[in-house]
Amino acid sequence: MKIGIVGTGSVGCASAMAAAVRGSAREIVLVNRTRKTAEAVATDIRYGVPVGRKVDLIDGDYADLENAGVVLVTSP
Repeated sequence: MKIGIVGTGSVGCASAMAAAVRGSAREIVLVNRTRKTAEAVATDIRYGVPVGRKVDLIDGDYADLENAGVVLVTSP
């Protein structure tokens, strides 16, 4: 399953980390107003869960959310 997370603040980061650690999705797409922030969060989480289940963490934009089973909107 593919999960999309819009907003990479505290709640978005925690949600992405939990999904990655639990192996809740095969792919997690992080979307943020500033793409560099989404890229940094994806990189941090990749380093944080190297031994867990195989999860593709990518930074993207709204078009990358297509076919996502779940989209969490964590931005205000």
